[in-house]
Amino acid sequence: MAASFSYPNVELQEIALVVHSWGYPIVEDDLRPPKGLKPEIVQMVYACAIQKLTGLTIAELEQSAERSLAVIEEWQLIAPSSRLHVLLYHATRVADGAGIDDFSMMDLVSPNFGRTHKILSAIVNFGRFSEERLPFVERLQQEYTRASEERDELQQEILNLRQKLTDHASQLKTDEPICVQLAAENQGLTAKLRDLYEEQNAGFQEAEALKVERDKLVLRKAGIQDEINVALDTNSRTKARIVQSPERLQRIITTMGDNAVEERRNVLANEAKARTLKLKLDTLVAYEQDIQTTVSHLTALTAEQESLDASLGKLAKAKADLERQIVVRKELELQQERAERRKANAEQKVEREQKYADEQREKSQGTIAKLKKEFEEMSLERRDNDHVVEETKREAAEIEQKMAEHLRQNEEELTKLLEEYWRLRHQTEVYMETLANKLGLDLEAVNTR
Repeated sequence: MAASFSYPNVELQEIALVVHSWGYPIVEDDLRPPKGLKPEIVQMVYACAIQKLTGLTIAELEQSAERSLAVIEEWQLIAPSSRLHVLLYHATRVADGAGIDDFSMMDLVSPNFGRTHKILSAIVNFGRFSEERLPFVERLQQEYTRASEERDELQQEILNLRQKLTDHASQLKTDEPICVQLAAENQGLTAKLRDLYEEQNAGFQEAEALKVERDKLVLRKAGIQDEINVALDTNSRTKARIVQSPERLQRIITTMGDNAVEERRNVLANEAKARTLKLKLDTLVAYEQDIQTTVSHLTALTAEQESLDASLGKLAKAKADLERQIVVRKELELQQERAERRKANAEQKVEREQKYADEQREKSQGTIAKLKKEFEEMSLERRDNDHVVEETKREAAEIEQKMAEHLRQNEEELTKLLEEYWRLRHQTEVYMETLANKLGLDLEAVNTR
């Protein structure tokens, strides 16, 4: 990506002072050819810049290179090259941040004065800019830390909610037989209540009929009493006007006594019927109170039934969520298996490429030895005449150029291999972290175990 900004050049003396403040004592001549600008000095300057701007020390860079070579046998042979590539990777990051988007291995192994001056000027200016923006960066880091803590708290809360959901599901499973039993009892009580309601209606109808009959009997009793009173009055008036024989009066009195006895029996029977009706009414009132109590129990059971239905609905929803989470987990496990297979294939590919690089290096060493031998022979022949010497110098220069080109090609191949390895490894770590976050796992704790 092309840089959209640039920094002014800084004097070599000022660059030397800045690097000295970073912890690597150099002078202006160390950055100026022909005495200075040696690769090892330039590499140390870039390492100090990395430590200043990213916080990675030289020891940490070397440890990173050694960890990357831990899976390779005889890694000591390529350890210097690996350290150089690790330095190149982090120096490229720093240079890219400073606006230099074409930083390469040549800037480390074969530095050019003008280009090195430009790169170091950009890095120094970028360092000053970073120091000026340090409070803003620290505030961003604090916000990131706070956001990470909130994320951890939310993850813990999610775990707690999942645990509560699991407990609730198990509680629902435990309460399910009780719910079934209560539903059966509810149905029995409903049927019993329906029967009692029908009995109540029948009792009410019978009570109404008895009330009507009682009213009729009371009216009839009142009518008979009126008739008796009228007859007594009539009898009294008749006795006052008519003198009857004692026998006839005796018969009339006997008849009237019999009628009175019959009327008293009817009155007693009606009073017994009234008492019976009163008892039935009291029984109906008791029935009504029992029915009201049953209705209240039925209302409570209905509320419990509704609560049970809501709990069963929540249980079904929780089961559906659990099944969906199981499906997601299986998919993530399949993705993890595929990622592990890709990682294994990438490691095998790196091993093959490493073997190929070792073979090429051995061939290059043989070629170099052969070329050195030829160069020595040419050096001996150079004593014969100047023409042969010039020709030999030219051939030696070509051989050195070929050697440098061959080494450059090998370094490029090794750089590509290491970049591919680090890219795959970074993608694998990102995927593992994403998978652990989705599953709610602590990846560091798993790696520790």
